[in-house]
Amino acid sequence: PTKLKRVISRANKAGVRFVIRDIVSQTRLKDIGLNSSLSADLVFGLEDLAVESSNSNFSQWYRENPNFVAVGVGNKYRALNSDFLKIRELLDYLLLNSYSVALCPTNCLSEDIELNTALLTSLNSQKVFLHEKFSSGQELLDVLRNAKFGISNMMHFIIHAALVAVPVFGIEYQGKFRGLYESLGVKNLCLSDFSEVLPSLKANENHLDDARREINKMVPSLRELSRVNLEPNQ
Repeated sequence: PTKLKRVISRANKAGVRFVIRDIVSQTRLKDIGLNSSLSADLVFGLEDLAVESSNSNFSQWYRENPNFVAVGVGNKYRALNSDFLKIRELLDYLLLNSYSVALCPTNCLSEDIELNTALLTSLNSQKVFLHEKFSSGQELLDVLRNAKFGISNMMHFIIHAALVAVPVFGIEYQGKFRGLYESLGVKNLCLSDFSEVLPSLKANENHLDDARREINKMVPSLRELSRVNLEPNQ
């Protein structure tokens, strides 16, 4: 848009420093004249203490259900009522195919569990565990590190999973998802709708170890990029 280009031009002339957190957005903005530095989300700077989950109930459940999928579905950016049946169908498939399911809050400080509680009630299975909340990012990492893979439509859940090299089938709600998945080297796992998860899972299920290796290779550079946010003079 012409108005946006004028704003960008004035900002560039004034020496305003722009920091963009994904390469897709940076490329699009560069095409309309925005000069910027590339960074990564601050969550990539979180150090993993690699400790056992402090939730004794989950620890017991995990010992009985080691083949679990971590599911972090949030309603902050999407109207999920229309997607409930798609999610339920997906979880039914997992439970029927030797997986268990750990339902997780999509924000490590969130206490909103309405959707997860509805899923738990609907599934009515001992193979499903509900985390009501996490008090820190580390608690989420402690759960994710043992997951076979994840499913989520929330950015920070996906980044936490990447820190412990767990691939996530992600449903994008903004263009920055594509940039994140390209940076992680697993853009084939970035999807547009919950209905795409099951076909993608069937196509990629035997290649998830390759995805883990690719994510593990890419995360150190994203950790470095995240520090750009804390270096105002760079």
